[in-house]
Amino acid sequence: MSIAQSGAKAHQLFLLLHRRSDFEILYWRTWPPISTYVSKTLSYISRRMSLGDAQVAWILEEHNVDALITWNKKHFEGKCSFEVLTPEEYLQKV
Repeated sequence: MSIAQSGAKAHQLFLLLHRRSDFEILYWRTWPPISTYVSKTLSYISRRMSLGDAQVAWILEEHNVDALITWNKKHFEGKCSFEVLTPEEYLQKV
């Protein structure tokens, strides 16, 4: 979003989402020591993921998320413990 809409709009959306009671932004439960961070990140990268995708997958698995809805399904599918759906697939499912 920061590329398509500008960093300022992405920051504004981030702040607005934090104010909503029906929306939760997930973070690491505790910030890992640097050696753990590097090791764990590399374990996700070894699943053929980019650094950004590795961090997303790690946080989602840490929070036991059931499904990820994304346009980039191929980046996660078959590499993580959660189901990966496109927006269209999710809408058909519900």
